[in-house]
Amino acid sequence: MKQIKCRIRSHLDSASHTHSRWFSWGQLPEAMQRKAVHRLGSLALFMAGASALMFILFAVVLSPQHARFGALYSGSGFGSTPPFLVLALVVYSATIAVLSRRRTLPSQRMLQLGVVYQILTGFHLGLLHHLHTWEGFWIYTGWSGVAIWLIVFTMMVPTSPGRALCLALATALCDPLALLFTVQMGAPMPSAGMVAMLFVPTGVAVTAAVSASAILHGMGRDIERAEGMGSYRLVEKLGHGGMGDVWRAEHNTLARPAAIKLIRLEALAGGSEDGATVSRRFEQEAQATAQLKSDHAIQLYDFGQQEDGTLYYVMELLEGVDLEGYVKRFGPMAPGRVVHILRQCCHSLAEAHAAGLVHRDIKPANIYLCRYGLDVDYVKVLDFGLVKRSQGDSAAGVEGTKLTMEGQISGTPAYMAPEVALGELSLDGRVDLYSLGCVAYWLVAGTTVFDASTPIKMLLLHANEQPKPPSERPDCTLPAELERLILRCLAKAPADRPQSAQELDTALAALQQNEACRWNADKSHDWWNTHLATAADTADPDPAQSDLAPTLPMEPS
Repeated sequence: MKQIKCRIRSHLDSASHTHSRWFSWGQLPEAMQRKAVHRLGSLALFMAGASALMFILFAVVLSPQHARFGALYSGSGFGSTPPFLVLALVVYSATIAVLSRRRTLPSQRMLQLGVVYQILTGFHLGLLHHLHTWEGFWIYTGWSGVAIWLIVFTMMVPTSPGRALCLALATALCDPLALLFTVQMGAPMPSAGMVAMLFVPTGVAVTAAVSASAILHGMGRDIERAEGMGSYRLVEKLGHGGMGDVWRAEHNTLARPAAIKLIRLEALAGGSEDGATVSRRFEQEAQATAQLKSDHAIQLYDFGQQEDGTLYYVMELLEGVDLEGYVKRFGPMAPGRVVHILRQCCHSLAEAHAAGLVHRDIKPANIYLCRYGLDVDYVKVLDFGLVKRSQGDSAAGVEGTKLTMEGQISGTPAYMAPEVALGELSLDGRVDLYSLGCVAYWLVAGTTVFDASTPIKMLLLHANEQPKPPSERPDCTLPAELERLILRCLAKAPADRPQSAQELDTALAALQQNEACRWNADKSHDWWNTHLATAADTADPDPAQSDLAPTLPMEPS
């Protein structure tokens, strides 16, 4: 139990690390940084030009006696500070514009200067706005220059929503600070009602700026993803989950549909792993998946990494429903259909195990029942992203062939073999057969093998408790031979389970001699024509749960 708690704590610490990085300011993708620097330069150039015109307008065209600034100017009219303020705005705006065009500084450093520029200009505009007596020449219009500036800056120089919120609040504070500064210098204090009129628009501007930033940042990341997919074009988002997004995509020239799974780098990284290590591990995992040629393993077309660090798989696009969604929508399966599906799973796992690979995350959400050409009830095993070389496999070679993070529990607690739950290092294909037994239990009984409120409790049940036979569940009727085989797969000791996927497949084939365990193509076609007749009907009701669930969810599934 202590070992389990240590490993769970390690996983939660990693999740906390990911959470903190997700809400930190972070860095924009390099391409977005370059665009942001270019827009910063354009905005600064505009401000320099507008300020120069303002300087000429007030210092030359308008008569100084039209502006009264009380004690601030000692009766000198517009003759000193306002022109200086405007001229200063011209100078540092022009400096930012020149630096951004010459690209003498890295993009990140230039954007850091942009932060200073945004806040300094906000304070500057606040001073210009409040340096008057609230009568005579100046007429208050309701929106200060600070409010308008923070909206314009956010839209012109996009950043993450978290950073936009911090900068918008800092810039908005420049408005009341500028007012207090001018009051200390001798300008009159406006009435309480006027103060409210002054700063309510600024508060509205903060909300508008953050909302605009969230929209623009999301659009920018989508564009980055689309540009980084090589020969594939993103068409429609199918789902979102703990590790990333799944998109429907098309090949640019072949018009071949595909599914693209985008995985955030921090979702894969352990607390001590750097980006390069995670990228290498991801490449190994993709190569391991690509080695599998079984018709019942998901086909991988391509993989790669974008400029912002996002990893992606390009896979075949499936039409159907995963087994988790199936049971939730339609209830438990007929025994014969369960046997038919399990045999196809065995075909995929047998190939992986022969190659020395252990899936380690077999669960209903990772087994897809689909329409495949003219065939229906065709099984595809998804998400070989947690595969690991089995202990002692000759193909494993030297250290480093383990494709998952060392010291981490990988898998889903409701379907995890006891030896995985206990953190044993020597694992082989029999852990997948245990998980497949849990899948079979789900299909025939409509419930998981154990019920628990936390992952730790679920792991302890798998490690120590004997499962209740499926036939003892409400409304579950199945042949005794099938029940015995399922319980054999759920044996605590690996030696008491079927010793290979081929052995399990042979046992399942023998069950098909029993009339209650038979299934044929006509039954499959009848079911599909009745329940999932069109492609639109086959969409998973919650695609975020399919192939995208976190490795260790906080609730049993």
